Amino acid sequence: MKATRYILMCGVMAIAFTLQTQVEDGALGYYNDALMFSQTNPLIGSTARMQGFGGAQASLGGDISVVGANPAGIGFFNRSVFSITPGLNFHSTDANYLGNATSSYKTNFNIANVGIVLNNTVGDVVKSKFKGGSFAISLHRMNDFQNEVRYQGRNDDNSIIDAFLEEAGTTDPDNLGDQAYSAYNNYLINPVYNGSVLEGYDAFTYGYPNQTETINTGGGQYQLNLAWGGNYNDRLYFGGALGINTLSYYRRRNFREDQYEPYDSLNSTQINDELNISGSGINVTLGLIARPAQMVTVGISYVSPTYYALNDEYGFTHRTSWNNAEVKEDGDLVTLTDIDYISDLSISNYNLKSPSKLTVGTSVFFGKFGFVTGDIEFVDYANAQLRSNDFNVNADNQTIENLYKSVINYRLGAEARLDAFRIRGGYSYMSDPFSNSEFNNGRRNLTAGVGYRQNDFFIEGAWVNTKYDSHYSPYTIVGSPQPVADIENRNTSVVVTVGFNF
Repeated sequence: MKATRYILMCGVMAIAFTLQTQVEDGALGYYNDALMFSQTNPLIGSTARMQGFGGAQASLGGDISVVGANPAGIGFFNRSVFSITPGLNFHSTDANYLGNATSSYKTNFNIANVGIVLNNTVGDVVKSKFKGGSFAISLHRMNDFQNEVRYQGRNDDNSIIDAFLEEAGTTDPDNLGDQAYSAYNNYLINPVYNGSVLEGYDAFTYGYPNQTETINTGGGQYQLNLAWGGNYNDRLYFGGALGINTLSYYRRRNFREDQYEPYDSLNSTQINDELNISGSGINVTLGLIARPAQMVTVGISYVSPTYYALNDEYGFTHRTSWNNAEVKEDGDLVTLTDIDYISDLSISNYNLKSPSKLTVGTSVFFGKFGFVTGDIEFVDYANAQLRSNDFNVNADNQTIENLYKSVINYRLGAEARLDAFRIRGGYSYMSDPFSNSEFNNGRRNLTAGVGYRQNDFFIEGAWVNTKYDSHYSPYTIVGSPQPVADIENRNTSVVVTVGFNF
């Protein structure tokens, strides 16, 4: 028996079945991690001010959020500041599987952003064109993995047992992967020999089942920033930041088949699996902001590839409940009832290099009445790369090149000022990262916000609504209709920023 990280039902969120043809033989599924951990979003780790107008901040300053987005914006500060941004996320999903609709939801509390800026400008009264700068430390959220999906429906075309048979092929039982071996151990598939030659596997007569699955995910990515930004003549701002990343992710799945009609010898088969990934990484961010005219700023920032060292642990249990079925083993009849299989715990270490990001943006100010701002972000997800001494990454790296592409993400927003009050609105879009997909995997965000600012204190709130579609297949079978859950994902986030100037 061979231990494997992913069981056969390695259904992938946000990947159409047609893309499976681009998955290289021997790929272990780490290409999914490469995309998931590379799709970071500056919007969700910003203050309420920045979230309120869509996260467009490449050409703005004077806010703690810019530490991780464009550290040149730190040069705008002329006072020291501390702020913290707690929030609530409300996740919900609607899944349609084999004509049956199922809904689910999940709520979590998080800290989107917290940090301090220590100002050391020399002031406008000094004749020097170099106005000094500020040092900043911040922690911001880069990714949110919280979600829950449930689906169910009667499958009149196939069962996961068909996938077990396909994976087993003509492999000797002692050499089967964990998933196929658990099916063999639970008598769902049986080796067929011609003398001493293994011809393949046969399956117990089972009929067509009702299928249900719950997928619960959680964790997130955070980045600790150590940054400095300077100001030259109030016309050119420049800065750099060292980013120290932490990552935690878990996924728990519960897949069950039962109600096998028209047969009743098999009551159910159920697989519970758990994947945990943790690690850390490091990157560098560099940025410039120029003011070519009094009412216009233009910014550019570059985030280097992030180099992660990751560890994952994977295991599953497989229980099959038989209705006193009888099978022959070594010439004797054996009565089957409940059978359990517990996989070995698979532990592996690997490295991930996420792609770099280049962002350009501009803002136009209308005196004391407000401004409009926009960003364009360039990312090539095909540049992500895996490395490991524990397993062969060649197939996964080739799959990354096959599946993913370069994209342009954009963010737009505006702020209106009414004395001490602020009103904000924005929109952002993360483009489809797949190179040949039959449906749009893009994510759109609608945002709104308000604020109240005084000389020494400010409080601001924001609302962010995120929506995207994904597809999920519990297992793959060649030459048979693929069971697919169509999932509508929605997330509503409410955050509040409280800050103090000193």
